[in-house]
Amino acid sequence: MSVAISYRGDFGKSGIGGSFFDHYSLRLQGCSSTTTAISPKESIGEFEEKIGRAPFKFSQSCLEGDEEKNGKIYPRGVSSVEQVIRKTGLLFVPGMSREESKNLNLERVNWEVELIKKACLHGKPVLVVCGGLERLFLTHGVWSQDVSGHNCRRGMPHIGVGGDIVGNTEGHSIDFVKDCMLGSLTCGRRASERVLGGESNSPQKWKFSWSCPLFPIRVTSVHWKMPSSILPECFEECARAIPEGCVPASIEAFESKHGAPVVYTAYHPEASGPFDLSAKLICFMDEAGKAYLRRKDVVRELDGRHEFDREFEAMNQMVGGLSL
Repeated sequence: MSVAISYRGDFGKSGIGGSFFDHYSLRLQGCSSTTTAISPKESIGEFEEKIGRAPFKFSQSCLEGDEEKNGKIYPRGVSSVEQVIRKTGLLFVPGMSREESKNLNLERVNWEVELIKKACLHGKPVLVVCGGLERLFLTHGVWSQDVSGHNCRRGMPHIGVGGDIVGNTEGHSIDFVKDCMLGSLTCGRRASERVLGGESNSPQKWKFSWSCPLFPIRVTSVHWKMPSSILPECFEECARAIPEGCVPASIEAFESKHGAPVVYTAYHPEASGPFDLSAKLICFMDEAGKAYLRRKDVVRELDGRHEFDREFEAMNQMVGGLSL
């Protein structure tokens, strides 16, 4: 049950940015398996090379061993929209560096737009972060505008020499809208109240409660775009930045009103520590993706039973029509 991560090739000078960072950071947040979703017109050879040369244990776990235990990556993953919809759970659409936004890869843009459209039509959960906002403009008409005060001076979050996520310490506070899904799953249980015992202290085991009191949290300040104040009818605002210094009261997150969750965050929940509150969104959406796949399995099984019933009835009629 893999998370499909749309491919991006901006690996940076270190060679461990771009898609490498996306897969690595989602694994740190608890996603057991990730798959690369790449347009058939793009090459993924550079990604395979980066994985093979990575100085972290991650490089071995994604190339060797059992998929369920080690969370194996399939660099060549899925290269058709139909495969992404049918074979993977959560669709994760990452952002982009400021440099990449100035020289758009139109192949990637068209690929992600098609992925998001089909995912929404099929009831597949979608998580879009940061610069992925531009894709939601093309699919849902979400307008964006420039924002200042949220640009981390140290650049985008990245992987440090020890394998930790760094560049995510400069942040600002956000507040949640009452009764929103994102606020309820984020604030359902404070970090100090994790359920203990065995593996139950993982983020997936945090309590989710619609009735919990909401409270502000700190998130990473690395984005230079924000949604406009008027969202399409299918979305509703769920978090807003708390004005402080040069940080304006901009929309930080919104979510779909109906159906499978489609969530956008201007901040980077995948760049948080494994037990930071904003990281709980990753775990929740991963579980939503697994539920999507289980639902598809049930539908396929029911379709198979109906087909068997039709064949059985046809055989009965045929046998009944025979005379001895």
